[in-house]
Amino acid sequence: FAFLGGYASVKQMGMAQGLTEEVALTYACIGVATAAILYFIIPGLVIGLPVFLVLVVLNLAFLLVAAAVITAAVLLVLTGLTPLGLPDKLLCFGGAAAAAAIGLVLLWFTIWFLLCVTCGWVRLMTRGGKAISRKEVEIV
Repeated sequence: FAFLGGYASVKQMGMAQGLTEEVALTYACIGVATAAILYFIIPGLVIGLPVFLVLVVLNLAFLLVAAAVITAAVLLVLTGLTPLGLPDKLLCFGGAAAAAAIGLVLLWFTIWFLLCVTCGWVRLMTRGGKAISRKEVEIV
């Protein structure tokens, strides 16, 4: 409603100053576009960009933890291949299997977090303004 009120007042002021209706409508449209930038785009950047950066940093942290756990699994396998006793080798290979399972679950979670949460946030921020401004209002 603020857009419609601003549009109507700018149009009336332009016509009161002697402008043609076409020129007054042009100025009114510029005013509505400027208001849209102020109401939608700037808050979207102020809120959306920091949240996006936090989500990317969290995603990188999950990726580093998953890589560290998978690296630990590889190192346990390499340790199990050294000349140790059979119980020690079994412990190394069992620990490697457990670490690999945990690392792969963390890697899956990282990929899910990237695709669903981070990309979902970007999708929400880029489509949010369209959902608000799609209302069709009859101008009288």
